[in-house]
Amino acid sequence: QLDGTLTVSADDTGADVRIYSATASEGLLYDASEDELGLLLTTKLKFHDIGGDEEIFASADGHLEINAGTTLDITAPTVDLNSSTEFNIDTAAYDLNASGAVTVDAAGVSIDSSAASNLTTSSGALTVTSAAAATWSTAAGNLTLDSAAGSLVLDGHTGAQVISSNSGEVDITSAANVDINATTTVTVDGTGVSIDGTDDSNLTVTGS
Repeated sequence: QLDGTLTVSADDTGADVRIYSATASEGLLYDASEDELGLLLTTKLKFHDIGGDEEIFASADGHLEINAGTTLDITAPTVDLNSSTEFNIDTAAYDLNASGAVTVDAAGVSIDSSAASNLTTSSGALTVTSAAAATWSTAAGNLTLDSAAGSLVLDGHTGAQVISSNSGEVDITSAANVDINATTTVTVDGTGVSIDGTDDSNLTVTGS
């Protein structure tokens, strides 16, 4: 038992301090020459209680674990997570909440889900921008673009194409009128052209 202050060596001199464990080669080592306090091998730094789940330790050489029984909080004005190879998040559910902008900047970004997924903004617009050609595809089923509260606008600055490349039909269905407006020529090219109206229909050309 030690009652009072324990001083080991002197300032600017230093001495190594070793605390041994019941397990061979484990325990604590303070190396004065390196100015380092080491938890050797798999010795754990525990928080709150001994035997609990809140701990930091090296489970193997090069592998550091930070564990908590229920919640791990990291709070700071800026948090940097730097990985030279991969950054993996493995969880049942993942919530990313930010009061400002969220920026994902990488040479490539892949979002892979084994179930149905949503990309939703609770307010404001959602803009997806690509510096080069972009592909939006489904491996099976329909690709649906649904503008529930307004118009759906597809704007091709140098042109727009709707192509069915697998012998399927291209259907334009509207609950109201369908307007095709062009400042120059409108060309309909097919082996057969059918315009079917259930009421009286007009095909009107206005101009000289």
